[in-house]
Amino acid sequence: MSRTGSVTQVCALRCSPVMAHTSILLHIVFYLLFVYLAAGYSTLSEESLRALSGPGDDFNIKTGKLLAPILKPRVPGTPGSLLVQNHFIDFFKTTLPAWKRELQNSTSKTPATGDKDIPFVNLIFSRDPPWSNPGFSSRLTLVAHYDSLSVPEGFIGAVDSAAPCAMLMHVARSIDAALTTKWEKMQADGLDSEFEDQQGVQIFFLDGEEAFKSWTDTDSVYGARSLAAEMESTAFAAQSTFYNALSTISLFVLLDLLGAKSPTVPSYFMTTHWAYQKMAKVEKRLRSLSLFESAKAASPKKKSSKKAPYKKASSKKSTPKKVSRRDGAMFLTEADKTGGRWLGGMIGDDHVPFMEKGVDVLHIIPTPFPHVWHNMEDDGAHLDLPTVTDWSRLITAFTAEWMELEGFITDNQTSSKHSRDVSSDGPNSAMDKSELRSASFKDDVGGFVTSGLTIAVISGPHVMRGDDHVDALGIVELNDKSLFKQECYVNGEWIKAKSGKTFEVKDPGSGKLIGTCPECSKEDTDEAIKVAAAAFPSFRKTTGRERARMLRKWYQLMVDNAEDIAKLITWENGKPFADAKGEAAYAASFFEWFSEEAPRTDGDTIPATVPGNRVFTIKEPVGVCGLITPWNFPAAMITRKIAPALAAGCTVVAKSPGETPFTSLALAELAHRAGIPKGVVNFITALENTAEVGSAITASPTVRKVSFTGSTGVGKLLMKQSADTLKKLSFELGGNAPFIVFDDADLDVAVNGAIACKFRSSGQTCVCANRIYVQKGIYDKFAAAFAEKVKGFKVGGGYDEGVTHGPLIHDRAISKVDAHVRDAEKKGGKVVVGGQKMSELGSNFFQPTVITGMTMDMQLASEETFGPVAGLFPFETEAEVVEMANKVEVGLAGYFYSNNLQRAYRVAEALEVGMVGINTGLVSDPAAPFGGVKDSGFGREGSKYGISEYQVTKMVTMGGMGQPLQES
Repeated sequence: MSRTGSVTQVCALRCSPVMAHTSILLHIVFYLLFVYLAAGYSTLSEESLRALSGPGDDFNIKTGKLLAPILKPRVPGTPGSLLVQNHFIDFFKTTLPAWKRELQNSTSKTPATGDKDIPFVNLIFSRDPPWSNPGFSSRLTLVAHYDSLSVPEGFIGAVDSAAPCAMLMHVARSIDAALTTKWEKMQADGLDSEFEDQQGVQIFFLDGEEAFKSWTDTDSVYGARSLAAEMESTAFAAQSTFYNALSTISLFVLLDLLGAKSPTVPSYFMTTHWAYQKMAKVEKRLRSLSLFESAKAASPKKKSSKKAPYKKASSKKSTPKKVSRRDGAMFLTEADKTGGRWLGGMIGDDHVPFMEKGVDVLHIIPTPFPHVWHNMEDDGAHLDLPTVTDWSRLITAFTAEWMELEGFITDNQTSSKHSRDVSSDGPNSAMDKSELRSASFKDDVGGFVTSGLTIAVISGPHVMRGDDHVDALGIVELNDKSLFKQECYVNGEWIKAKSGKTFEVKDPGSGKLIGTCPECSKEDTDEAIKVAAAAFPSFRKTTGRERARMLRKWYQLMVDNAEDIAKLITWENGKPFADAKGEAAYAASFFEWFSEEAPRTDGDTIPATVPGNRVFTIKEPVGVCGLITPWNFPAAMITRKIAPALAAGCTVVAKSPGETPFTSLALAELAHRAGIPKGVVNFITALENTAEVGSAITASPTVRKVSFTGSTGVGKLLMKQSADTLKKLSFELGGNAPFIVFDDADLDVAVNGAIACKFRSSGQTCVCANRIYVQKGIYDKFAAAFAEKVKGFKVGGGYDEGVTHGPLIHDRAISKVDAHVRDAEKKGGKVVVGGQKMSELGSNFFQPTVITGMTMDMQLASEETFGPVAGLFPFETEAEVVEMANKVEVGLAGYFYSNNLQRAYRVAEALEVGMVGINTGLVSDPAAPFGGVKDSGFGREGSKYGISEYQVTKMVTMGGMGQPLQES
């Protein structure tokens, strides 16, 4: 908080500097507008003010459940920062489960860290009326930053940021039950569908406010700048009340430097002075009711007429002079402020990036700054707990009035003794979970390309212990148990197979039974196809915008239930929970992407060669689609196909993978809740009858499109079966990805890329590196560094603490992996890490394995392993390695690492694959076209090209259109 600037300087960011007088007039206009808007602000009664209890012992600096866990150094990207993030997430998850939980990630280089990227994580917690859709609710936004200075080492910033964060946690807890009561009453009274004022509330805990070196425009407010930019770019549907996420902020209330004794807080901005006055009025009433702890030691006395000076901050770390004040004086001293007195200084802070984009800000920060500002005395011992308690009560009362909660607040709703504990072990109890999370944070938001923006994993980066998920019988505890379905979803109803037969699904890690699903037959499949065909005529007539809203709602339901979806993925697939959360976010992103593509399925106008003719094209849905998906991505493979199909106007019959059906059935339940019309999406299951179901789909003349992800052999069979009905096809088949490391590559970057590419999901992805080619000049160094990384893996059940890699899907996968390792050993390969089954963990576990000295006559050189085995092949020349890379029948993905720009183009163009990753081991992105060449299939999924796979192009020619204008 080395802050400087002025109101007129900020105004210059919003209008021209030569328009200073106009700016003042605009401030007056904005002031009058806010006076009008304030009419909806509802004053609390004395009874309600008394019912707003304080935080009690939760602000104890050693044992307080809200404050104590924050009192540690929290420099961005350090373990302390991760611990505090976990504390926030645990609190909202356990105490306030109705609040939506999000995080927003970014990275930035700082002057103090040089080329090293520092991660910044903003945490966002929100509640909207239950009937509100995205873009329709405004939000009171309460803000604090949680990071602390990097210098001096060990700085805690109790007054600076820890206390304001704890205050906001108390505010959320205090109003939660009243919000529920109010909204339930509105729904009961029938006001939810017509009530225009859809007002929600959100809390931002921002990262990276503090400078790493000196407080400048670029070395400060890292998280705030990133979040403001992303919110501005997050557009809502055209019919929404608000055009982007930023415009939903009705008031941005920033708390900072609150916790020192006897604060004096000025009013900084004319545009929000009315809100300052409302808060000051609440403070005065609380004091008159003797509800301010800091005032109990002395009676309120007449305020000095001398105005407290504004802080003139500089880039240097300075200690403001301590200003003596009497206890009991008002915190908010400028309710009567008028005229041009706003033309003085202001304090730069997290609000600036938002203010520059037009957001109205109420900045609650004292001036002069407390004497502990930015020095080691800003610790828990220097907090004035009565003042902290008073601020908590004041902000709570202001929030309750803004949310119009009068009549809905009771003692039971706000008392801290009625809230659930974040932890039963005091302030240090989050340690185990946070330590676990710090080891898996990258996988938590990584594994898929996310552009460093919002990662829609609602549980945030929190990774639970195994026993948080699974009871003694091995049964996963879902937050919403109704998402666990053991029936098929056809025509909007949950049904069994006509034969009554079922098949068992088992946890690949423990071998324990998860549940059963219907063993559907041709008869069941034909019925689902019939239903989809009946739904198609009406669904195809819906507008792109209507379909966009459906997909967007389905997307939001996936985001809201991301943790349960991840639990199901881990349960039936076995991948670690962090990986599963990444897949849940990735899967949801396809609904989001294609909700944005649905309204933009444009045709073309084509200049005709025949005079008088007009030629144009229209895009039409192909019809009923049959979708067949694999087990390795139980959520993402389904959504990657269904999303473009529905966006185009098609109806679908989706055959869930027999090994992992429960994730897709949970998605079906969310489709039902999203209001997808009956018959538009239908899910059937089968294991033994998989071939029979596939044959029914391909043979049906009603099905006009088949999309399949799986092995090349099965793909060729389905293609033959589809020939008689000449269907439109898109197949994503087997891979055998080459991963090439040239000697001019950055070795560390290449090693990390190879680890991510090879061992994601224990090697069970179609785009995993299967053959790793390393140029001889760096072969030994690469092999040593790569093997050392693999030695650090931890194999176990997906929910177990610290696990990085889980089981393979079944015993057949284990047998294939073991055969490839034994073949390599027999032909001269050297196993330097792993190489054995892990029977002590279960029948489906295999050690992550590294083999050196690989040669082209080994099975791994020509066959896809689909497991955790990395074979390192040496090579000498560029031409040699490209020849080896292309010497396979498949061509899905390929990767190489090089810092030579010309080589990058040469090799990318020479590789016979559908996707190339250059200096990255991850290419999956809903915005990028996914698909292969050769025996890896054809067609593309994702991107703007993905929707065309579910469309046909119709050409229309209109004749006789060249006549002259008529005069009569």
